[in-house]
Amino acid sequence: MSDHHYIRRAILGAIAVAPFLSLRAFAAQQSVGASPLGQAGANGPQGAGGQQGQPEMPMPFHEVPKPVIEDAYSVLEFFSFGCSFCMQYNAQFAAWGKSLPKEFRFEKVPVISTREDMAMAMGYYAALEAAPGQTEPFMESLFRQRNTMGSVYDARAVGSWLAQACTEANIPRDRYKSVLGQDRILKKATKAAQRIPRYNIEVTPTVAIGGRFLVTPDHVQGNYGMLFELSNGLVSKIWKPNA
Repeated sequence: MSDHHYIRRAILGAIAVAPFLSLRAFAAQQSVGASPLGQAGANGPQGAGGQQGQPEMPMPFHEVPKPVIEDAYSVLEFFSFGCSFCMQYNAQFAAWGKSLPKEFRFEKVPVISTREDMAMAMGYYAALEAAPGQTEPFMESLFRQRNTMGSVYDARAVGSWLAQACTEANIPRDRYKSVLGQDRILKKATKAAQRIPRYNIEVTPTVAIGGRFLVTPDHVQGNYGMLFELSNGLVSKIWKPNA
């Protein structure tokens, strides 16, 4: 059985896919991988071997070792502004998030590992608060500038990117600066950083569902249409519309 057939069989056989979710809308989107944050550990997405030395077929998703209770009805997309795959599929993730059941909250969570990452995360949260309707063009600009620069950049460069992103997204500079200076923006970015180890995030993008399940492009051989399909199935697994 091919990997793709196995994954589809696992989705349809082990998960009750609810009819309210539009699976086909995203099925045509494909890519070839993800951006690693580090080496996979013992609890990584590759899974473990079976008993008595027999190989065990890995599930096409990963369970969070310690479920995050406060995110029981949240769907999180962990992303990095330096991840080309996150940049390529940013609009698709945003559209998919809007298709989720109303009981679920979709949130993009920036991955933070450096001071520059923290600055970009704070810039993102400031844009989200200052001009919610302009967040996507702000992100597209920041993605493009970050990926054009490669790995050589500093805090001054990040400041220039944020200013340019505000200009391209038509976000009033004074309003943006006022929000950026608020303590609550630092708190939001700090919370994002704290979520990385809680969810054991190793690659971007990673989708976290209900504080229990993780799905990455590695689970679906880089097929983003299948990633959305699998994520929809996992949402339906925990959704309780009549509760």
